[in-house]
Amino acid sequence: MGMRARVAIVAVAVLLVILTIPATAAELSVQEKDHILSVRAVTACEDYGLAYNISPELLEAIIERESHGNPHAENKGCIGLMQISARWHGNRMERLGVTDLYDERGNVKVGADYLQELFQEYEDPCLVLDIYNGNSQAFSNYERGIVSDYAGEILERAAELERLHGK
Repeated sequence: MGMRARVAIVAVAVLLVILTIPATAAELSVQEKDHILSVRAVTACEDYGLAYNISPELLEAIIERESHGNPHAENKGCIGLMQISARWHGNRMERLGVTDLYDERGNVKVGADYLQELFQEYEDPCLVLDIYNGNSQAFSNYERGIVSDYAGEILERAAELERLHGK
């Protein structure tokens, strides 16, 4: 066997080993073809998910749905990745030291803090997500066992992301 053939075989073997090494959660998220979050956003989700005892993948799924990963998204007075309203969360922002909702980390911090408050009060993920989304039918849906499209899509995507991250 010639030198070129040996080099080619070694190169293929090294490539196969590299391809079988699992990526970290942040690297995996960035590598997914349909995942649209920056590394900074994924890291914020991991950090604040841990700090607030919320699945990072749930935070990521909310961001995908709310802003499609655009930290400069605006809609009806809501700003950033998690579509936070300074009008409704000004006191929370002040308490957390967040001054710029366009900042990915600050935006996720405010969103995670609000979600933790909702989970402590209501526990049910569908109800929490509907309240987060401002759904006026949130309590009615909960009482009737209805899962809104919003809550269902986010929970489904969060579960998908968890599977992709090996959880």
